[in-house]
Amino acid sequence: MSKFILLALIAGMLTGCATPQAVEPAATPQVLRVEVSSTLDWLRTDMAECTQQVAGLGLVVDTVPVPNQVLANADVNLRWSNQTTAGGFIFELGEDMLTLIVHPDNPVEAIEANLIKDLYAGQKTVWSDTGDTPGAAVQPWVFPAEDETQKLFETGLLANGQIVQTAKIAPTPAAMLEAVAKDPQAIGFLPTRWLNPSVKPIEILDFQNNDLLLPILAVTKFEPAGSTRDWLLCLQEQINP
Repeated sequence: MSKFILLALIAGMLTGCATPQAVEPAATPQVLRVEVSSTLDWLRTDMAECTQQVAGLGLVVDTVPVPNQVLANADVNLRWSNQTTAGGFIFELGEDMLTLIVHPDNPVEAIEANLIKDLYAGQKTVWSDTGDTPGAAVQPWVFPAEDETQKLFETGLLANGQIVQTAKIAPTPAAMLEAVAKDPQAIGFLPTRWLNPSVKPIEILDFQNNDLLLPILAVTKFEPAGSTRDWLLCLQEQINP
């Protein structure tokens, strides 16, 4: 047998007898469970980006109305509201303001606060009542009664006044955008961060806008630490660039 073949066989035997190196198992990612109200669905892209920036973090997001959010089911509750959870830790991410919207073809640029109450109560029913040229009937849009945007609109702007039965209900901000964008006679309202060119914001005269301002809150059971804290800080930076 050639010495070259013999050396190759010996090398192969030694390689086969070598103790294999231990391979460390991949670290199990931390999964952050988040409940978010539909009002903050615009945050989903930012939430995903922040998850990618925090090493070893996974994300599970459920859309849950504020009244149904509980920390027993999630690590973080996200809401546009000043409503907190008993025993929870509050992390303020930013703030947003409610904005009145109409169809882009509507010539109305500003409207008095008292007139908004009359339009939503059915005491004023046509756009000519606003002092502008359109004479068609106004179509008010609202959110479900438990929605935080609806509650802010009722308490902050309508002073808990009546809402006409002909008002139509949009289940989500995306639905409100679509409805007002399609109807030149519609009037509705949204958190400002939802605005896009498909609708036109109008100014509310004789009104303190701070009454329509709410914080964007993250509520956790314990003070945020580690990956959770890093994720929330990233989200805060995304909201306030």
